[in-house]
Amino acid sequence: MKETSYIVNAFVGKSSGFLGSPACVVLLHERIPDTQMLAIAAKNGLPETAFLLKEEVTASVVSERSGHSVKKSGRYSLRWFTPDIEMDLCGHATLASAYVVYEILGEKEAIFDTCEGEIKVARCPAERGSDSSGGGSGSGGSSSGDFMYVLDFPSRPAKPAKLPENIYNALNIKPKEVYLSRDYLLLYDDEAQIRNIIIDRAEFDKINLDPGGIAVTSSEIYSGKKSICAGVKNCGDATFDFVSRFFTPQATILEDPVTGSAHCTLVPFWAERLSKNKLHAAQLSERGGELFCELKDGRVLIGGYARLTCGVH
Repeated sequence: MKETSYIVNAFVGKSSGFLGSPACVVLLHERIPDTQMLAIAAKNGLPETAFLLKEEVTASVVSERSGHSVKKSGRYSLRWFTPDIEMDLCGHATLASAYVVYEILGEKEAIFDTCEGEIKVARCPAERGSDSSGGGSGSGGSSSGDFMYVLDFPSRPAKPAKLPENIYNALNIKPKEVYLSRDYLLLYDDEAQIRNIIIDRAEFDKINLDPGGIAVTSSEIYSGKKSICAGVKNCGDATFDFVSRFFTPQATILEDPVTGSAHCTLVPFWAERLSKNKLHAAQLSERGGELFCELKDGRVLIGGYARLTCGVH
């Protein structure tokens, strides 16, 4: 199989030193079997591997010179695989794919055809006041620091739910409220609890939530405090509206570094409680991630920065 791959860190920090989540973006020249894609993702061992296949789109106009339909490119089919399964939606691998489409392939737009439908990613100027030098602590790669990539994702509001016993028993700190969409959303009192959550893996892995997981979340603002992620590695003095972590039972990678798709639920949840549609979020994994979110017209816009780690031909 002829392929070119790029490893891109997505949702890297700009107002913080967060390292983001790594994704491998594989450029396909022809369709390959699902089993082969899963095998490649398993071999990569990264949280997600994205597979891009360029599509030729026939325009509705006919060339005056040739009389033939004109083919335009710029659309890609996109599929996401963890080392274990194919995902229904993935934020950080979509952002990484958009980085490759814009910065490496030189496309003017990024439109992806996925199992979730058409997904567009905009390339926007960096957030005012953020560090756009392309450096950052521990960057480990080159960056297109002058641009943010904004995912146009579905909104997936959660409803109150009962937590399965295996998940409840696996948590060293119990949540105050439980909600469910694709993922379970567990509400906690403060950031300290989010940082200190420990999962009993043996108990946790007794249940399968494919393709979902559990997002644990809190907001110091909601609790009447100011969120500065005190004591969190790489966080610096950045302030956030809410924080989260994300865990998946029976997965090769227990804790996801940054989970863009979980914010399809987290954003409408916090937008209602904080009475604001624009939200600055942090994912407090060991690597950490920074997300600029907005609930708009029934959709969730998720912005983030990316950094190229390496390319393999």
